[in-house]
Amino acid sequence: MFEKLHTFDGHTGCVTDVALSDFYAVTGSSDKTAKIWCLSDGSLTATLEGHKSRVIAVDICTDHVATASDDGVIKLWSVVDGTLKTTVAVAKDAVRFLCLSAHYFVTGGHWQKDDSGKEVNVWSLSGDLKASCYDAKTTRQLRALCISHSQDMIVTARLTTIQVWVNPKPPNGQPGEGSWSWRVKFRMKGHASPIVEMCCSGFLLVSCSGQAGFRVWSLSDGTEKMAAQAITGVSHGGNINMLGLASGYNLIAPSVGKKRLGVWPLAGMVDPSGEVAVSLGKLQIPAQHEWSVSEAAALDARGHHVVVASGNSASVWVTEPGRRRMDSESLGVPLQFLLGEWGEYARGTTQLEDPGFRDLKNALWTGPSPQHFRGSDSQLCPRDLRPGCSIVDVLHKTSGASRATHFMSWSWDYKVSVLLSALRRWENQGTGDHGQTSLWICFFVNNQYRILLEKAAMGSDDLGSVFAARLQACGRVLVLLDKLKDPVYVKRVWCVFETYQATRLKVPLQVILPEEAYSSLKADLRGGRLDEVTKSLTEVNVEDAIAWSKDDEVRIKQEIRETIGYEQVNGAVKAFLSTWVVDCFHHILTDSLEPDTQGAEAAATMEPSSEGGQISVLKRDLATCRTELREAREELVSKGKEIAQLKAKVLLLHHEPVPEETRSELLPVGSPLTAIRQLKEEQHESSDSEASSHEIGVEATTTPSAAACK
Repeated sequence: MFEKLHTFDGHTGCVTDVALSDFYAVTGSSDKTAKIWCLSDGSLTATLEGHKSRVIAVDICTDHVATASDDGVIKLWSVVDGTLKTTVAVAKDAVRFLCLSAHYFVTGGHWQKDDSGKEVNVWSLSGDLKASCYDAKTTRQLRALCISHSQDMIVTARLTTIQVWVNPKPPNGQPGEGSWSWRVKFRMKGHASPIVEMCCSGFLLVSCSGQAGFRVWSLSDGTEKMAAQAITGVSHGGNINMLGLASGYNLIAPSVGKKRLGVWPLAGMVDPSGEVAVSLGKLQIPAQHEWSVSEAAALDARGHHVVVASGNSASVWVTEPGRRRMDSESLGVPLQFLLGEWGEYARGTTQLEDPGFRDLKNALWTGPSPQHFRGSDSQLCPRDLRPGCSIVDVLHKTSGASRATHFMSWSWDYKVSVLLSALRRWENQGTGDHGQTSLWICFFVNNQYRILLEKAAMGSDDLGSVFAARLQACGRVLVLLDKLKDPVYVKRVWCVFETYQATRLKVPLQVILPEEAYSSLKADLRGGRLDEVTKSLTEVNVEDAIAWSKDDEVRIKQEIRETIGYEQVNGAVKAFLSTWVVDCFHHILTDSLEPDTQGAEAAATMEPSSEGGQISVLKRDLATCRTELREAREELVSKGKEIAQLKAKVLLLHHEPVPEETRSELLPVGSPLTAIRQLKEEQHESSDSEASSHEIGVEATTTPSAAACK
């Protein structure tokens, strides 16, 4: 059963194509734009503008969105913020089909009389043409194109024949690794009329022709597993021209004649060798839940979401399992539970006075006698209905865990006491209703049975899009620093990456400290050691940062290296932490100041031997800095005016127009000709005036930049 989740409104033209991932939907439109939408709340995250013709195809994979317009232009964008990454221009009508993989994208076009458009081209994500899939034995018109992501296969259909292309060593994103050579593994025949659509999932391929018939194939051996000329449970009255296939083997097949869309269970069993047995079930969705469609529909990889285009909008529908999964993954651990029960539970479970979270990992999941938080090993996970669930799933039943309001950036290397002390200080600040606060903390929210024990999910898969979705859904980030001198935080690649992503997405960040670190910070700042604290915190080098999982470390660094680069990440995180230290200096100073009853002179001469004396010295130094900064700004403004006037004189000497605001100061009386004559006389008085003018022009362009850098 499906229920309506969101409606995506915003296009001014017909929606021409749609695509889905676990966290986002993408729509392309005849209004020459594409849009990225967040599945969790239906919000618009980015509008992709730049095409000069209607967008005819879209796709999404990992952290990229691909769009193609009918003038032959393909663009790749960042899922995270909609930044344009790559543009490729080919011939008009050379792109009709577009498929995106994690490390390449594939295009195919309409067949042309001059044989152009026959090729299926493989491109790197940087936009370089790397290979062409051209089968000399099957040179007919290209009818459909898809990619099997799990098997790394490219599948093409030409009239009634299907070709499956394989690469023994496909590119994997690592420089110099992998090849760009695909060859035909299978040619599969069986359709009596031209193929109009195909889709892949795992070892299964579904293809359909125009007479409401479809066939199911095994990609492991190329054999046909099922054929049907009609789909049980619905009268089409038209042709099938859209398909979707998910890992649960749910099939979507629209009827163009009645413009309706249905979903059928396609039961499938796949053994380790890839052997497939399938059968088609009855229509799952009652008539009142069939959808009116125009041109596009898509099913996500799990079969949990369907997005359907109709007119200028699109709607997303979710199954009951999909709803359970979304709700579970969005939960946060209640702040009151952490401050009330977690400390005692952690000590009792580990038998340690001050346990760390790695101690708890062993005690709960990976040790010789795992304790299993409140019987979580036997409770069904709402995300996959298998035994073994996350801590927040247990809390949702027993302690009322609700949707996360904050994302916690932290390290598993911390002690439990560090987390609780920082959260207690934060709660005591009294900002907001902390009774309703829930924190998205990976230790509690992720299903560690799947990650730690089954190795079924890598934490860094779809890195950028996963974090973007989680950060945007929570809306606020807490950065937990363990200490200020030689902090663990800046040495962990996850922590640095999370902080960078939050600053990039403009998600508000707040640093929280345990009591001991805060007391140390106050002492350092009052002692005039601001530079020392700043230096310690900003020794950030993400290239040297580590992760507990080596695979995670490699994936994160690869993501950074292939997108924004180490330097940009380091710079953004350093800038954030530096600003935070300065803000702390201001707040600590402000909070510590008491009414000054002795006057400015007494404050200026007070010895810094006492705390009050130290505060007065800091206050005096701050006032001095402000005065010096104000004087420097005034001097810069004055120099800028002088430079502008000198530039104006140079322009007059060369008969160039002078800005009006400068002309009034330079020529208060008389005519421009008089001024020019006067300037030429001045020119003869100085033999090197021309060189000086040139130097002035250089100085005028460099001085403001140098001042800004300071």
